[in-house]
Amino acid sequence: MAKKRAKKVAIFVHGWDATSAVWNQPKSNPNAIKRLFEERGYLVDQLDLPGKFMAHDKDFYYYARFLAKEIEKYVVPGSLSPQDEGWADEINLVCHSMGGIVALLYLRDDIGDPEAKKRITRVITIASPFHGTSVPIKQVAHVLIPGIGDITFDVFMNRIVACYQQAQLAGPFMRRLHSLPDSTPNIKFHCIWTRGDVVVAPNHTAVLDGASNYYIDSARVGHADIMWNR
Repeated sequence: MAKKRAKKVAIFVHGWDATSAVWNQPKSNPNAIKRLFEERGYLVDQLDLPGKFMAHDKDFYYYARFLAKEIEKYVVPGSLSPQDEGWADEINLVCHSMGGIVALLYLRDDIGDPEAKKRITRVITIASPFHGTSVPIKQVAHVLIPGIGDITFDVFMNRIVACYQQAQLAGPFMRRLHSLPDSTPNIKFHCIWTRGDVVVAPNHTAVLDGASNYYIDSARVGHADIMWNR
C-alpha cells in the first residue's frame, strides 16, 4: 500500500496472534489510540506482521528487519514513487506485547538504515515482555485465543514457535538483547504494564531500564484489554 506524505508518523506494531485490527477494538471505542495520534496531526500506519509471530520459521530478527523496511519507506529517498514520497520528520512507534521486543531489537541491533533510526523520537510499549516471560505457550494461547480447546492446541499449535522460544524468561536471546549497547539514547521510551497481565510474568519484565514506566495497579486490566482500557 502506498504511503502518504506526512511530517509526523505513528507506526503501530501488534503482538502475538494479532493483526492491525487489534487496535480498532472494541467496537464501542473504535480506534481509540489511533484517534489520539490523528488528533495531534500524525499519520497512523497500522502494520500487519507476516505470520503474526506464530510462524515457526520467523524469529524476532526477521520481524525487526520487516519493521526496518516499513520505517525506511518514510525516510529513505527513492523508496517510494516520486508523487507519493512518505518522508517524515518524526516517527513514533506504538507497540503491544511482542511488538515492543521487535522495536527494541531493531533500535539496538545492527538492523536497517542508521539514518532512519534518527527519525524515531518516541517508542510507546504496552505489556511488552522485554526480559521474557515464564508463561507456557499453551497458557498464552488460551488467553489470547479464547475458546481454543486443548485438542485444537495440540493438533495445530503444539510446536514451539521461534519468537516464543526467544521470549523465554532470561533466555539466550533476552540476555543478548540487553547486552547490546543503547545506540539511540535520544529516543524516549514509555512502557505501560499492568498487574492483571497473566501473559507477561512476572509482570515487571515489561519494565525497561531508562524508560518512563507506567504501572496500572489493577487485576482487572489484562494483557490484551490494556490497549483499550481508558
